[in-house]
Amino acid sequence: PAVANEPWLPRPEAAPPKLTYVAQSGLKKHATLASGAWPTTPQEVTSDSRAVQGAVTEETAAELKVKVGA
Repeated sequence: PAVANEPWLPRPEAAPPKLTYVAQSGLKKHATLASGAWPTTPQEVTSDSRAVQGAVTEETAAELKVKVGA
């Protein structure tokens, strides 16, 4: 997991949030898009990448208080 330093992320018990980034092949076959667009990667993603697109469940979005395009 990668430690996330964004100040808007919840910190239960003052612990820094940790994120795990994964790429799911065949995601469109197994999930329904609730809003927005499926994530794309126009170029290679590396440890130096400053931004990437992603998708989360509706429950995760609500917990993190994120909206489409955040």
